[in-house]
Amino acid sequence: MKRPTTTILFTLTSAMSGACLFVPGVDAASGFSPEALQTAFGQANDLKLIMSVAGIPEDGQQKLQTLFRQQAASPTTIPLAEIGMDWSSSDAKIPNLPWGQHRFTAVSDSLIAIVFVTGGSDIRYNVILAPRHSPDFCLFNIPSLHESNLRLSVVQDYLRPDRDQTISSTPKCVMVRGGNDD
Repeated sequence: MKRPTTTILFTLTSAMSGACLFVPGVDAASGFSPEALQTAFGQANDLKLIMSVAGIPEDGQQKLQTLFRQQAASPTTIPLAEIGMDWSSSDAKIPNLPWGQHRFTAVSDSLIAIVFVTGGSDIRYNVILAPRHSPDFCLFNIPSLHESNLRLSVVQDYLRPDRDQTISSTPKCVMVRGGNDD
């Protein structure tokens, strides 16, 4: 039996708390287009890599804090560990350890992409992708990438909506509505 769209939206909206709202697809109110964003990221050749958490620009730090507040996945104020640092890589969150590990951030004047891993029964590879200084962003789970393939060019290609879908399909954007939730 199909559930009416309004019931699904009500259920999703009711399940979310705080100022963030996760919605799939395009946000008509803001004109945010995940597909256009993915295409721009896939074609970008002016991205600069940042390898440290401290080097993530302020608008990226805000997006990480939005996820941190919404998911409440860590008791610490540090959501991501540097490579080589301890972090909660299992299902059981360890007090005072970050909830994920930063791999790299790619920035340009118009885009920001933060690539990180989170723990659990399986390590999950994630990407925050957004226009610079936008409160809204896409969160992608890229489960089929192996750690050895976690390079900027591979992530760019993997998120392109126009790539060959024969082997695997492009991950879908889970839109996160940011905003002033302080």
